[in-house]
Amino acid sequence: VNILVSSLIIFFIFKSLIVGLISFIIASLVFAYLFFIYLIISTLIISPFDKFIKQAIINQAKQKLDSIPHLKIIGLTGSYGKTTTKEMLYDVLSQKYKTVKTEGNLNTPLGIAKTIKEKIAKDTEIFIVEMGAFNQGDIKELCNLTQPDISILTGINESHLERFQTIQNTIATKFEIVKYAKENAIVVLNTLDENIKSNFEKYIDHKKVKTTDNLKVEIKEFFEDGSGQIIQINNLEIKTKFIASYIKNTISLVYLTAQELELTNEEIKTGIEKAEPPKHRMNGTLHPNDVLVIDDSYNGNPAGVKEAISTLSHFKSRRKIYITPGLVEMGDRAESIHKIIGYNLSRVADLVILIDNSSSKIIKQSLLQNNFSEEKIKVYGSMLNLEEDLISILRPNDVVIFQNDWPDNYS
Repeated sequence: VNILVSSLIIFFIFKSLIVGLISFIIASLVFAYLFFIYLIISTLIISPFDKFIKQAIINQAKQKLDSIPHLKIIGLTGSYGKTTTKEMLYDVLSQKYKTVKTEGNLNTPLGIAKTIKEKIAKDTEIFIVEMGAFNQGDIKELCNLTQPDISILTGINESHLERFQTIQNTIATKFEIVKYAKENAIVVLNTLDENIKSNFEKYIDHKKVKTTDNLKVEIKEFFEDGSGQIIQINNLEIKTKFIASYIKNTISLVYLTAQELELTNEEIKTGIEKAEPPKHRMNGTLHPNDVLVIDDSYNGNPAGVKEAISTLSHFKSRRKIYITPGLVEMGDRAESIHKIIGYNLSRVADLVILIDNSSSKIIKQSLLQNNFSEEKIKVYGSMLNLEEDLISILRPNDVVIFQNDWPDNYS
């Protein structure tokens, strides 16, 4: 009898637990379902108000700009060189005008509208707007808010080709900054970029165009301690803190824009010499044993890599080391782009260090095909593995370029 009673008690306890667990699961599912319905209904109710509020902020910003008739808007875009050009242009134009620029990645309509609300004043004379794009029509939308008096196009290449699908889509998107500028806008173009040079005439309409290929720009002196170089543009010599070869293009665009806004050569020179390289874009730092480390980790485009390798070639008295995982988002041109990188490195580098992935394999193959010694190629599974071994690799007087952080979601 005792055994039977005990068994019945255990059975009822177990049954109660099962029933309770099932009830809890059902209640949880019902709650989750109701909460999901609540979220959907809340989103449907709030979304129009949210959109209305955002549009109201944008409209207020537009009205504020319209209320300052003397304000000139400079819009700039490109696959590369946007931030460096914006920052240097700000340093130069601030020599003469009260100038405001967009900060960081605040390049959406709402982000720009907030900048206008917080920073633009009645006496602001120049507003520099960096315009980014992830889809066709993005720059057109930004031009609707900040229609440029001066449009600057820094360069066009295969960056983010996986988003734009074709280079022609990229070209059309970047040229929105020209197409949707004011009718009497001035257009400043880096025509040393082939994609700009071969396409600009079909977009400019009757706008005034200034091109960089009419300028005489050359490196007069390069400082191997990483402190910069002396650039001569026409008859103007400028000591810049930038070591990257691409800075010639940036200075050309800034020079043309500043001339159009009637700055003197002395004002242009002072502003450019004041300009600091943005972080992680060819920043050189001297380390013990006179090792020069150049941080180029934000460089994720083919033009930037080409310029970095070109910069490396200017170091005549140092062993030249290049560290790279390759590039991402190159679409169906990934193989050809990385073969070119391998070819260019084979002509310049003394040692190439690769972070193992699909892109770096192509670079290695290209290096070997171009008679680069396999002994001068090192491959590591990760940047962490390389860092553990780097001290044993470096020698006094080396120069090392770290190019492009490789995102975790690529392999």
